[in-house]
Amino acid sequence: MSYFNSIIQNVVADPLNAYSSNLYSGQTWSGTSSSTLNISGIQISLKTDKNCYVYVQQSPDGLNWNISDRFIYDKVENNFGITVQAINSYYRILVTNLENTSTTIFRLQTALCPIVEVVPRNLDENGHLQTAVHIIKDQYGWDAENTPSGEMRTITPSHLIGSIFTGYILDPNFWNSGITSGGTIEISGQTILSTNTGNFGGAFIQSFRSAEYKPGAANRFRTQMRLEAIPHNENCYRRWGVYNITDGAFFEISGATFNVVIRKSRIDTKISINNFNKNSLIPDYVKVNVYEIYWNNAILIFSINDNAIHLYEANNTTWTDTTTLPIKFEIQNLSGATTNHQMFIRSASVYRLGSLEGNPIWFHGTTAISKQLKYGAGKLHKITLNNPTGTLISIYDSIGTASNTIAIISAPSQANPVTLYYDLSFYNGLYIVTTGTWDYTCIYE
Repeated sequence: MSYFNSIIQNVVADPLNAYSSNLYSGQTWSGTSSSTLNISGIQISLKTDKNCYVYVQQSPDGLNWNISDRFIYDKVENNFGITVQAINSYYRILVTNLENTSTTIFRLQTALCPIVEVVPRNLDENGHLQTAVHIIKDQYGWDAENTPSGEMRTITPSHLIGSIFTGYILDPNFWNSGITSGGTIEISGQTILSTNTGNFGGAFIQSFRSAEYKPGAANRFRTQMRLEAIPHNENCYRRWGVYNITDGAFFEISGATFNVVIRKSRIDTKISINNFNKNSLIPDYVKVNVYEIYWNNAILIFSINDNAIHLYEANNTTWTDTTTLPIKFEIQNLSGATTNHQMFIRSASVYRLGSLEGNPIWFHGTTAISKQLKYGAGKLHKITLNNPTGTLISIYDSIGTASNTIAIISAPSQANPVTLYYDLSFYNGLYIVTTGTWDYTCIYE
């Protein structure tokens, strides 16, 4: 039987792939080709204050970099150390600063190790391998995702609001719209909002309906859109998301600044791209991008092209006064702006990440009343006329007023009980007015 009494490894730091100066905005630092012969593991550690990409490239000849593994340095986690197995004769390290400001601290070191197993670099508090599943992919390469509430998304999303843009007319049954100072709205398989060249020229569209929020299920806003192919640095703002004049959340480009915005009680809290806490990648606005906002009553997530860019947690106070919100897009030139800015919107919708229906409640009435059955959005399932002898039952999608009629029910000719099925969503509130002596039960949620 043979064995080793001891093994001494000649682990060396590689000065050709170490760096301790700062990187400018968008700058990529490149290490120098270095041999990996007699080396098994490439160990890289980084400390900086900006989000970065770290590339470990390998080559058979030191010239052609056939293998490139990319890793994300997250400034929020601020804890980066990896081991990559050496499988080619040469390697180098590249680091790209993803933000539009320079780093103020940057320390990169690479160590070359002759014998190493590429496993997690430390153990958890119980002595187990510290591992995590970050991505679950199916056979198509599609990622499985969780909702903001932490449940795996194995449910069927339920459509709440939003409609396709088709033909040459913006459907007034689904969208409210407006223009100012020469702005225009054009429909041609997509919606094009244009400011034209006048001061304060602008246009907007907003869904008539708001997406009802139900506790325990998150909502998702999703749009595919792009901007015009000109510099976005003039005095103009563009906004898109789920919001109204008082509350909501949206993406914004104001002049040359890209923000995500949280609106509560008419006060906007703007988070610039430099302060995103998930990913600071700037999209190519000219190309079609997928913009998403996920929300429940405690968490708000902004995402671009399936990459979360900012997470807001409403720990102490609510992030909005209402979580039932409409879709809105708007663009407007401000003082001195004379360029025709445009938004090209291909789709816009809000889905609930969960069941469309919840557990309904009921109201039993026997006398003439005017009563608010619910404040806010919901669904009217059915009305059962247990003893249909009254005069009228009027149902409205409103708060406190006999307006926006859903149905007006007269007493049927026969006196037997009858059930009227509606299964209709309402968006403002459920208000009922009855005359005469009825015996009825209203089922709604």
